[in-house]
Amino acid sequence: SEWNQALLEDACAPAYAKTLEAAAKQLGPTSAFYALFPTAPSHNAPWSLILPPLYSNLSRIPCLRATDPFSPGPEVVARWVAPAAAMFPDADKPTPPALAYALRAEGIWLVEGAPKDVCESFARHCEPDAVRQLSPSAVRAILRRTDVPHPALDSRKRVLALLEYVLSDVNPADPMGAADLEGVPLVALADGTLGRFAFLRSSEGESKRPDGEPKRPPSHATRPPPRECERGPTYLIPHASEIELLCECAGDVLVDRELLCGGEPWDGGDSLTCLARLERICLGPAGAELNVRTFDGDALASMMPRIMPRQWAAHPIQRVNGYVGCGRVVEWRPNAKEGHPTPAILALLWRRLAALCGENLSAFQGWPMLPIGGGGSLAPLIPHGPVVRGEGWTENTRDALLAMRVQSLDEGDVSAAIVSHPKIGDYVRPATAAGVLDSAVAAAALDPDVAASVPADASPEERWRAAARAVPEALASNATLGAAPNRRALRAFLIQKRWFARGAPGGTVEGARLDLVRSLPIFETYQSAASHHKDADSTEGFVCLASVPTPLLAPAGADEDLLHPPFLRLDGESEASILETHAAVVRVTNAAMLSDGVLPALAQGRLHPSAAPRALDAVLAALSDAKASWTGAGDV
Repeated sequence: SEWNQALLEDACAPAYAKTLEAAAKQLGPTSAFYALFPTAPSHNAPWSLILPPLYSNLSRIPCLRATDPFSPGPEVVARWVAPAAAMFPDADKPTPPALAYALRAEGIWLVEGAPKDVCESFARHCEPDAVRQLSPSAVRAILRRTDVPHPALDSRKRVLALLEYVLSDVNPADPMGAADLEGVPLVALADGTLGRFAFLRSSEGESKRPDGEPKRPPSHATRPPPRECERGPTYLIPHASEIELLCECAGDVLVDRELLCGGEPWDGGDSLTCLARLERICLGPAGAELNVRTFDGDALASMMPRIMPRQWAAHPIQRVNGYVGCGRVVEWRPNAKEGHPTPAILALLWRRLAALCGENLSAFQGWPMLPIGGGGSLAPLIPHGPVVRGEGWTENTRDALLAMRVQSLDEGDVSAAIVSHPKIGDYVRPATAAGVLDSAVAAAALDPDVAASVPADASPEERWRAAARAVPEALASNATLGAAPNRRALRAFLIQKRWFARGAPGGTVEGARLDLVRSLPIFETYQSAASHHKDADSTEGFVCLASVPTPLLAPAGADEDLLHPPFLRLDGESEASILETHAAVVRVTNAAMLSDGVLPALAQGRLHPSAAPRALDAVLAALSDAKASWTGAGDV
């Protein structure tokens, strides 16, 4: 009847609650005391009617023990408290000591010692808002509040415990898992600060639960999507190498890997689990909606303005051409405290590029990252640009390359890291004849005047040849770098048999490349008597193979004292053979050399007078050889 129901709810329930309050003082937190709580999951009517009002009354009186977060000293003290003022333990897992310590720092009373069935009875019979139960969601809600201080966050150890707990129920496969973390200030950063998780609210469609049903974000995540500028930074979980590379310039966006890996171990669990769980979340569908992600090539590209001086970044006009860096050679002063990267940082950057961006470097194009000029400059990363590898160059050859505006990598730890990148061949050419020639053309193509001279509809080969026409002039016009010793060194490098063979490293010297070799003023001719005392650096007598009169090859074994222009002075028969075979340079016969060259030169005074006897002896010897070889009319 209504009378019995009212009697049970309004009289018996409060009276029994008062009895339990008194029993708590008499019996203490003993099993006899806890046995007084009705904990059966169900009761027959009318006794079942007393349970909701009973536990409602009990929630407001001090009938359970809880740890006092405000007790002085390090010892944990438990006191009698009304359950509504405390938090019941997590029903699914024990509370690790580190987590309990963090929650006490937040001022939370934690129910202690109550049997599980007693705790479950409070949860079963009280109104949902009457008592609180410890759960990852409940802790997230506490930490999400911005109107109260959070003393627990003053300790990295407590942050670690809280982070591991609030991540424990986030499903990496559920895109809306990121919404559960919205606003939680537990992103432990390398600079010692904390960032807040953010739900990015992807616009690619409504997120769904694994069962296919649409899932709505929790109430705290239903605010209108913030503008991009309001979302704050994206936080990155770095590899150990990224910490070394970026800790000084990007600690405000790097997750504190050392902390999550167990920099401050605690008894409640394995701190590595915290890092592993966060990485799994970031790599799953939930991570696509979260402002924390693992470090990858895109992340490294976004960090370049922090690694490099900002003035080395691209101008907006350059970005139209695909450059993100300035695209020019810059002065490099790593010890001048101007934000320039040190050699160690640059080498580490290249090693991370190999690990993270082994297939594509386009996101780094234009950044000055290639050490040249003896360590005083950095060349930009430009596809098929004017940079060759640096190993094996002599000083004279290197100067000749500079005369053609070709840069060579400095040798050292940085270059060793650079050349180990799988795609560096797209940006730094091999130290071969083809590599040098192509780089010289690339350097000429960067000249605005050369670029303007090429028709817009020109084919790639036409563009190559147009730029190639500017290379000889660049070499010839530089009196210092284009001096005679440097030209000789360049010729000696280019005219090697291996470069003209099929399958030569970097490409075979043939076609347009061979035409460029023929056009270079690196071929020295024997000089007349008047030029015997010229300066050692003088380029007098250097010609290209298209010069007039046409350069010639002397017969093998010819007396060099009898040679004069246009005979070529070479470094051996191997060079002569290559020019004869591949560059179509004519080798004259001994008779032709004497009749058409030596005798007229002797008569005109172009040979030194001291060479006259030897010239005549050579002519007589040739005539004698011809007579001896004559066999009769058949030779006429």
